[in-house]
Amino acid sequence: MDEEIRLSAPMSMSEVEPYIRQAIADGGSVRVRVKGNSMWPFLVNGRDTIFFEALPNRSLRSGDILLYQRKNGRYVMHRLYAVENETLTFVGDNQNRLEKGIGKDQLIAYVNHCIRNEKDLYCNRSALNHLMILYMKMRIRLPKTTQFLQRAAVKLKHIGEKRA
Repeated sequence: MDEEIRLSAPMSMSEVEPYIRQAIADGGSVRVRVKGNSMWPFLVNGRDTIFFEALPNRSLRSGDILLYQRKNGRYVMHRLYAVENETLTFVGDNQNRLEKGIGKDQLIAYVNHCIRNEKDLYCNRSALNHLMILYMKMRIRLPKTTQFLQRAAVKLKHIGEKRA
């Protein structure tokens, strides 16, 4: 499917979802500009463009970025943290709280790649993505260590700057 539809006005995810499902059913994908900060720093609000496509033909694994719909109707795109039996646990790259109990029937699409600064970035092969997966696991399992490293990184960033 090579058809491209350009919209002149932003649409809500509930309006876009039928297009995503149809494109996936037709073997295609849907390109969407990132909105929100829950996946920062891997995906940046307003800068990056992602492609929603069919779920992979393999077992889901920790680190996969998936679009799902919560039972309350809200749409979320987060990173898969764990698969236990038939339930999934997710977390955003910019979040510390796990979202447990998502069923596989709530999954809509998979994010295989994005466009950043006019360059394709394939999520499953990106060094940054692998770093974000490591960071995700560390942040959940060792929160105090992660907070220490975050503070140290901020201090290192500002070394040599003059204070007013």
